[in-house]
Amino acid sequence: WLEPHAVATLVNRAVAWDLDIVVADFVREYSDGTRLPSYDYGIPGRLEGRRVMDASTEPLLFRLSPVPWRKLFRVDMLRADDAQFSELDYFFEDTAFHWFTLFAAKRVACLNTTLVHHRMNRGGGQTSDATQDPTVLVGILASVDSIGNRILSLPQSGRRITFEKQFVDWVDHRTHWIAERQNNPTKAVKFRNRLFQLATKWRLLLRAKDQRPKTPYMPIDLTVVIPCFNNGDNLQRLVDNILLNLRCRFEVILVDDGSSDDSLAVALSLQRLYPTLVYVYTSDQHGAGRARNLVIPLIEGRYTYFLDGDDGV
Repeated sequence: WLEPHAVATLVNRAVAWDLDIVVADFVREYSDGTRLPSYDYGIPGRLEGRRVMDASTEPLLFRLSPVPWRKLFRVDMLRADDAQFSELDYFFEDTAFHWFTLFAAKRVACLNTTLVHHRMNRGGGQTSDATQDPTVLVGILASVDSIGNRILSLPQSGRRITFEKQFVDWVDHRTHWIAERQNNPTKAVKFRNRLFQLATKWRLLLRAKDQRPKTPYMPIDLTVVIPCFNNGDNLQRLVDNILLNLRCRFEVILVDDGSSDDSLAVALSLQRLYPTLVYVYTSDQHGAGRARNLVIPLIEGRYTYFLDGDDGV
């Protein structure tokens, strides 16, 4: 819920200072009565004294929680820069928008004022266990690419150099943030590796040569992707044969598409048996094509090979 008169305070400040963006603070409210500050580690309070700034001179702005409901935006700035939200159904749909608007804004101010009381773990909220869902995990990958592509479109300048550095630092930070929230340690490693690949790609594209990867990993030659639907009687044999016959660095991704038999149980037992080789994700009976598309962003191999759950090898 909104604090009374807080929006009016933001509007008055935006008009008085001719701002492109004005940022307020928020608090997190839990159903048990617990109240915690925002995820910003006090950044709005630290920046309030700076009055008017932009992200090229104050990179801390990029570290603000990207949620849009704690900010006001100048409309003509949004239209001129074509800043839009991602239309994909992902938890991270506002992340790219946060970066796009900071790229465009020349006049930003922070107010150390609570605007919103944000209800946590509410029914229907997108943040509850969001990072455990593979359809959500790929959202951060899509956000990274869209932000990187926007930076590439910017003219070469000191501003762009600052944005490049903040971007690759943020990807490193996000890698650990996501990995720490995985219940399955092997999935944590996989996602950290996948984001590491993505960060490395953008370092090369943006020529951020002074920045070194923080977490080296062994490259993988091949990722075998297997969507399965009621293939529990074949899955063990199929994966065992893959493991016996491949002579390269590889991984196997199993996607259970809402099976009604023991397919998921078999897949999870294989993951426990081969924790560094087999990864399991789930879908909801959308078909093999959707199941494959679901995990393409998570593939680490240089090449990929698609099988079906009822195939033999």
